[in-house]
Amino acid sequence: MAIDVRSATEAYLHLIPLARELAATAYTREAHWLLLCSKLVALAIAALLARIDLAAMLAASLRSRAKPNRSAFAISFVILFSYFALEMPWFAVADWHRERSYGFSHQPLAAWAAEYAIQSLVTALVGAPLLAGFYAAARRTGPRWWVWGTGLAALGLVLALVVQPVALAPILHRYAPAPAGEMRTAVERLVASGGVGGVGGDRILVYDGSRQSSRYTASVTGIGSSATVLLSDAMFAQGADVGAVRAVVAHELGHQRHAHPLQLAIFLTFVVGVGLLVAQRSFKSSARLLGRSELSLADPAGLPILLGIFAVYTLVTTPLVNTAERLVEADADRYGLELAREPDGMARAVLATADYRASRPTRLEEFLFYDHPSNARRIEAAMEWKADHAASAASALRCADCRSGNAARPSADLAGAEKCNAASDGIHEGI
Repeated sequence: MAIDVRSATEAYLHLIPLARELAATAYTREAHWLLLCSKLVALAIAALLARIDLAAMLAASLRSRAKPNRSAFAISFVILFSYFALEMPWFAVADWHRERSYGFSHQPLAAWAAEYAIQSLVTALVGAPLLAGFYAAARRTGPRWWVWGTGLAALGLVLALVVQPVALAPILHRYAPAPAGEMRTAVERLVASGGVGGVGGDRILVYDGSRQSSRYTASVTGIGSSATVLLSDAMFAQGADVGAVRAVVAHELGHQRHAHPLQLAIFLTFVVGVGLLVAQRSFKSSARLLGRSELSLADPAGLPILLGIFAVYTLVTTPLVNTAERLVEADADRYGLELAREPDGMARAVLATADYRASRPTRLEEFLFYDHPSNARRIEAAMEWKADHAASAASALRCADCRSGNAARPSADLAGAEKCNAASDGIHEGI
């Protein structure tokens, strides 16, 4: 029987209770204002640090002109860590308190603060040597400094998007092999069919994600035979829908198979390169505005001014970056549908995000603020795939029912969606 894509999409979206949809819309649009406020806070902190002149407060041995690279490292580290420390109260409200107020997290403030401090320390330790290289290039290469700066930015982005999540994970979470059962078996088969060799039960791990959030999520780290599938323990605690989990894991495998983190790092390198040219043109006027006209771009004491410029620049380029991320997420959705062949599982997984992502934004709102396609678009894409593969999907469903001993029911897909909608707190933004 032919599938009416529009009707099937609306049937899923109508499963979202009105009160839940209104709350999600409020949460989502509040985030839009918080984005602007975050950039204003960052700009204010940058201006404060520029006026305080932390570089002048360092011991003379740490800011020796005879050892400019060591001096640049020390100054950059102190400024970066101070910047993150001053941002902490804002994020305690905008992140920790807000998530708790909406019921998405029950993490104690002390635990959140400890994780924030660890991430800030690691970022400062990684960022300081990169900035020391940047300032060395600015001192030595003259007008071509931005080329070297862009190259260092590329290295930093690869570290941030590809290496840092893997390096930080063992510090922030505890891991254990996934327990034997239907879910692990389903994930093992899915990974094997995705061509990621060597991923057995010992490479499918459960981590304590529920400590931070009641949303369940999955991710894939590593490449090829070193790939590891990470499942939040919230999946098991909530008795997650296996079809939806297959869809989520297949989506994450799409990111891994298509090297999306690396693609984003390349794109963001271009964005940062343009930002460095903007900084070159605007640094002097910005320094004069803050009463620090004696500073130059090659002086690490001017790092707060550079951070302030980039706070404004990243706000302006947010729609461009969000568009790149939406394209990547849509590509992972397509890969996941082809791999898992779970269009209804995908729709149920997307529905689980309806608590914290408005499902029907305007086109302008989606363009400006959404780093994923809207829920309505993602469900519609899944239903389009289902319509295009109706015969093969029906055959796969019959085979699955034969293996499990269950009889197929015409209403199974939407019944499963209703169960998932009622029982699940959602899937993390990673889906």
